[in-house]
Amino acid sequence: MRFKKPIVSTGVYTIPGDTPRKVKIDHTRLDHWKAQFDKMKHSKEALPMSVGNDGTLPRSDINAGWWDKLWVEDGTLWGELDVPQSEDAVKIGTNVKETSIYVRPDFEDGSGNKWQDSLMHIALVTHPIE
Repeated sequence: MRFKKPIVSTGVYTIPGDTPRKVKIDHTRLDHWKAQFDKMKHSKEALPMSVGNDGTLPRSDINAGWWDKLWVEDGTLWGELDVPQSEDAVKIGTNVKETSIYVRPDFEDGSGNKWQDSLMHIALVTHPIE
């Protein structure tokens, strides 16, 4: 099944932790993430969609599909995803309504391509920031 989902909007977000920090997401950053996604996808770096998020890199046991397309509209990063298993698809919009992103400041893929400030996964979750 295919779904369209808002991912993250412009604003200032507080990231909890031992030392909570504030992160600003502006329109320029949303545009950058969309452009990086397009380049990474062209380089065969797929962006996983997991159901749930344990704060680590994406795990295959909770991956439920792949983000196919990202775009920015009215200050929000949107995505379109393909969820091949019906048991995962029924959770979207019912059990899991929110999204949580994981961004790495620097990433080098297996082909030696270097990426900066890149989305590494977009998870569907019940609570986006813990």
